[in-house]
This record gives sequence, C-alpha cells and structure tokens, in this order.
Amino acid sequence: MQKIKLQLKILLSVIFIVFSLTGCLYIFQEKFIFAPTTLPKNYVFQFNTPFEELNIVNTQNITLNGLHFYAQNTPKAKEAILFLHGNADNIEKWGKLSWFYTQQGYDFFVFDYQGYGKSSGKIKNEQQLYNDIHLMFNKVLNYFEKDKITIIGYSIGTGLAAETAQHFGISKLVLIAPYFNFKQLAQQKMPYAPISLLRYQIPSNQFIHNLIQQKPNTKILIIHGKHDKVIPIAHSQQLFATFPQNIQFKSLNCCGHNDLIMHEDFYRIMTEYFRLPESF
Repeated sequence: MQKIKLQLKILLSVIFIVFSLTGCLYIFQEKFIFAPTTLPKNYVFQFNTPFEELNIVNTQNITLNGLHFYAQNTPKAKEAILFLHGNADNIEKWGKLSWFYTQQGYDFFVFDYQGYGKSSGKIKNEQQLYNDIHLMFNKVLNYFEKDKITIIGYSIGTGLAAETAQHFGISKLVLIAPYFNFKQLAQQKMPYAPISLLRYQIPSNQFIHNLIQQKPNTKILIIHGKHDKVIPIAHSQQLFATFPQNIQFKSLNCCGHNDLIMHEDFYRIMTEYFRLPESF
C-alpha cells in the first residue's frame, strides 16, 4: 500500500511539473523567442553615415523607433531598403550595417520592434508584430514608391519580411538565414515541448507562396551559412526545393549564423545582387 502511495505521489509530482513547465512555456514564450536590448529614451545615436531618427506611433500609442540612413555618393537615392533585424540587440547595432547599403546608392531604413532599443511597449502576439511592421513599411512609402523598395530580413526577421512582402505585393525580397516556418524551427529546438501551445507560427513558406501567387515572376534571394547552428541551412534548402523557380539560393561555407552578415563573401553576393538584380 505504501509503495502504491509513493508511486502515486511521484506520478502527481511529474504531472504537476509537466503542467507547470507547459504553463510557463505558454505564458512566457516571448522571453524564449525575443531577446531585446533597451536604450534610454534620451539616447543619442552616432553613426558615420548621415541619418535621421524616426518615430512612428501605432494605434495603441506605442512608439516604434527607427533610423533612416541616406545614400552616399549620389545626390538622391535610387531605391530604398527596409531591413528587419533578428531577435536580439537593437538598431544601435543593426544601424552599423547601413554603410554597405548606402554605398550601393540605397537609403537604408531599420526599426526596432516593441520593447527593443527606444521603442516602447512589448511584443505580445504575432499579429501585433505584423501590424507594426506594416507601419514601418508605410513610413518608407512616404519617401519611396513601392516598386523602389527592397525588403531584407535576417533570422527571425525573415518570416516578418516575407509576410510584409506578400501583404504589400513586394517582389524584391532578400532572406538571410531564414526558417521554413517558425513552428517547424521551434519543434526542432524543443522536440518535447507541446508545440500546439506555440503562439508564434510565422509561416514563411505560406507567405512566399502567397507572394508568388500575386507576382509569379518574383525572384527571392536567400543566403545561408552552412555552419548555422541557430537556424540550420536545411530550412533554406527546403524553401528552395519548394519554390525552385522563384528562389536564388546562395550557401556560404565560411559562415554560421551570427557572422554571416559581416563576411566578405556575403557582401560580394549582395554587391552582385544590387548591380544586376535581374540576373538573380
């Protein structure tokens, strides 16, 4: 009898732990997915590239902070880039990427998601993310026509870039270290977690499908490091296998995840893309 009671206690304890962990995963999943670094509201940005600071206020009175870097060596930018960054840091870091794109003759826009940098609020759900990024894109539309804008997404920003492209019908899309869809990535990272509770699906593959349905001649450039342990290159390979006619896939043997966008081979590919986009 004592043995049965002990086994029952152990079983109940295990059930309690599982349910507790499940509850924590559901309630606090933003903390697992997003790793923002905040900045004081009076923080003064300093960059070598000329820029202006931007602020957008959404319908919930949340401020989204961003930077607009101006094209160099040209009286007026020919086109613009909206860069959607990864899940960590803030635009104080991501803005340092602007030098390359502005030297190509592009204006470079980058914004912080809610809770990052000087942006107020906090990320609460997937649709909120999409709505905020639509505001960011509309801000860029104040400066450039739609067909003059390229959307570049990195890491978690790739799915957000794909959603924005299909929402606005933008055929100029570059995905750096993308995932096939976020649910699949989460399942690989947490194989024993109840993935049905995941509140962030971000189905990149579906967004790309929708975009191609709108614009059959869309050409998407995907760049991925072969040694990426954060988002395995298999995700890009799966996207390429699904949409072979619309994706130009470049894999770099030199890189993993965090060092990809700083490598000379990456810049070489991007330089070719900007010079001859029709060849991609």
